[in-house]
Amino acid sequence: MKKIIAILGDHFHDESTLKQSLNKAVHRLKAEEEHIRVEYIKIEQLVAKLQERPDAVILSKANKLNPTERNVEYWMDENLAIQICQYVHQGGGWLVWHSGLSSYERLECYNSMVKGKFDFHPREHLIVTYQYNESSDMLWKETDSFQVTDEHYFVTCEEGETNVFLHATSPKGKTVAGWKHEYGKGRVICLTPSHTKEGLLNLEFSKLLFMSLKWCCGMARIL
Repeated sequence: MKKIIAILGDHFHDESTLKQSLNKAVHRLKAEEEHIRVEYIKIEQLVAKLQERPDAVILSKANKLNPTERNVEYWMDENLAIQICQYVHQGGGWLVWHSGLSSYERLECYNSMVKGKFDFHPREHLIVTYQYNESSDMLWKETDSFQVTDEHYFVTCEEGETNVFLHATSPKGKTVAGWKHEYGKGRVICLTPSHTKEGLLNLEFSKLLFMSLKWCCGMARIL
């Protein structure tokens, strides 16, 4: 039985649409592996759930609980970050998705594990082209790129310490959009798409999320 834990949704990102997107990818996964269970949890449950040693955790939630208020509160502290890093280092999978990259950089151990962070996005939604790098471990893909109207996430990524496989380009510029690496015995993969419903339910993105989850769970040697 493959067990996946998912923490989805925040002030700016609708949990139900994220679930819909993830369920499309999981449906593909179940077609290949019958025994898979996804459990959607709240942040307060994470510490206990990590003790159950799930095969992967998906985080698509910003660290700021109240981003529009003057006194901002954060849900992940250094102690929890250390527990997460230990879980991954011992063999767990950690999939950071879109807003899961936002406002975690002050946590030293966690930021070192993820090797990237959200910087900004243009106010308006743009036509964003997601382009795969030429790589021998991307043989599953049927196209070199896909386009959606999306929130163009610009990120800082420690490119020399990870494996970048996806870039995002719009009239505002170009940035890294997907990277992966091993961390101890575990695996970390980060995806910046997507914010809009169009992007989240896009067929090509669904394939990407499916393959990312498969690699993150240890079900595929390559992405």
